[in-house]
Amino acid sequence: ITGMSAGTAVVTVTTVDGGKTAYCLVTVVAEPTEQTIAVEGVTLNKASLSLTAGDSQTLSATISPSNATNQKLIWSSDNEQVAKVDSNGKVTAVAKGAATIIVQTEDGNKTAFCTVSVKEKQTTIDVTGISVNPSTITLALKKTKTLKVTVTPSNATNKTVTYTSSNAAVATVSSTGTVKAVAPGVATITVKAGSITKKVTVKVKPAKVTSFKKTKLSKTKIKISWKKQSKVTGYKVYRY
Repeated sequence: ITGMSAGTAVVTVTTVDGGKTAYCLVTVVAEPTEQTIAVEGVTLNKASLSLTAGDSQTLSATISPSNATNQKLIWSSDNEQVAKVDSNGKVTAVAKGAATIIVQTEDGNKTAFCTVSVKEKQTTIDVTGISVNPSTITLALKKTKTLKVTVTPSNATNKTVTYTSSNAAVATVSSTGTVKAVAPGVATITVKAGSITKKVTVKVKPAKVTSFKKTKLSKTKIKISWKKQSKVTGYKVYRY
């Protein structure tokens, strides 16, 4: 027996010999239809976003109940000049300002919102050059000289200048570019702004000898003496 459609029927069987009959009542039940589960609400994983122009972030929406029949969503922005959103919830910041991203269920028109704040993209202007004046320095012991540095372009984002000495035992340099002579010798001051560097050569002269005395010992010999200078490791004597 094959059921064709919902309803009842009587199946009769009859013998060929004698015409004897028997009956069977058959009831055909219709196939159960799938139950539709309505959407009750929708939520977003974030209520607000802070983005920089050009950046993007994807929002995630959750429909309740999770087994609702129609899971389709409609995404939109109330200000596409500030922020746009695609069909997958990807938000792209366009320009400075505020916008609201709206997600709506196709079933029931349930909605959720995300406020988007967009900041301007900061443009970094690199240092392209520096000039240092003077480029060489000659100093007497304990004397100082301040370097004058000009950074280009004038509107560079970071115009911070740093100074280092190759030999602090000969010459030191402060954070403001003041060079101080410490002991006779040569040192190199490196001036840096951004990725640009300049070098300044510093020569420190020994102090002049004081309290010089000459004593004649004989016709061919004399004795000379002087006051010892601080941080001086040697002396040169010249005959004129």
